[in-house]
Amino acid sequence: MIKRFLLLSIIGFTFKGVAFAVTAQSTITYSVSSIDSLAISGNPAAFNFNLATAGSQPLSISDSSTTLSLTTNSAAGRTLSCQLASSLPSHASLTVNVATGSSGGTSLGAIDVSDAASHNLVTGIKQAFANNMTVTYNFSVTVQTPITATTNDVLTFTLQ
Repeated sequence: MIKRFLLLSIIGFTFKGVAFAVTAQSTITYSVSSIDSLAISGNPAAFNFNLATAGSQPLSISDSSTTLSLTTNSAAGRTLSCQLASSLPSHASLTVNVATGSSGGTSLGAIDVSDAASHNLVTGIKQAFANNMTVTYNFSVTVQTPITATTNDVLTFTLQ
């Protein structure tokens, strides 16, 4: 019995302080692609021109109820632009202004987008995410604008 105790004591003393570890490895595979995401909160209210002060042009109508949100991981910088599907009638004008929020970009201010061409609104958006950037629409007509029934036109925003 004493021999066994001695033997176990020697073994215990010999391996005391030696740690044994078992390891396993796994491979982590990943990629990061170009991310460009854009969302709009909805549509502005209808622009209905049916009043004017006698002796004056009809008042312009402004709406700031719409917001844009975006995400991009581009280090080169992105541009936010917009384009109407079709041009507005003569003597009608629509301007769009986007507040840059935390996008880090530069707003170009109120841009006339009345024709069917693409127009830059915000430039220099780099590796950013921005929520609820206010979009201000300002629609105006003159007495020379043709009378039209209620018409819908689509304004497409693009992050490129």
